[in-house]
Amino acid sequence: MTDIRPLKQQLRAYYSAVRQKIPLSEKQKRDESITNGFIRLPIFAQCDMILLYASVRAEISTGRLLELCLRMGKQVALPRCAQGRRMDYFTIRTPEELHPGAFGIPEPAADPKNRVQCFDHALCVVPALSFDRYGYRLGYGGGYYDRFLARFSGETIGFCYQDCIHEEMLPHGKYDRRLPAFLTEQGVVICE
Repeated sequence: MTDIRPLKQQLRAYYSAVRQKIPLSEKQKRDESITNGFIRLPIFAQCDMILLYASVRAEISTGRLLELCLRMGKQVALPRCAQGRRMDYFTIRTPEELHPGAFGIPEPAADPKNRVQCFDHALCVVPALSFDRYGYRLGYGGGYYDRFLARFSGETIGFCYQDCIHEEMLPHGKYDRRLPAFLTEQGVVICE
């Protein structure tokens, strides 16, 4: 059995560098296109709850999207890292409820009354360094999203820049979860 971890690390470095090279003004335009494309999706209109991530560094920005979702009356929840490389989602009412948590990523407070227990009619936005056209994603290597998606019953869509699409199948293991689609600044990619 081949150890795919070194190859994944090389690909992470490559796609991190691709994202870092995007000029800020270009990145802002791309992020805006992804945000606008997301809120126009039929699945967005159909879902009551949006599970977002708080963007950091060169990730596709979710700040404006978070505010739009709240303004449009969507219930919004963000992840909080827990023991065992697990994520729990907690609802928020304003972006000010997020504070630096694990890995410096903004997280909601671990208030039990805001913890999401039911994910019916929820749409989870999944970040990635890269996606392939089969729906496999390259994340940061912690396995948090794969563990969460293994027990998630709602809808999913990934976010990825167009030039971070990996044209061949990404290396993946038995615990890596495929997504049915992802969104780039050029539109939705339905996975094979």
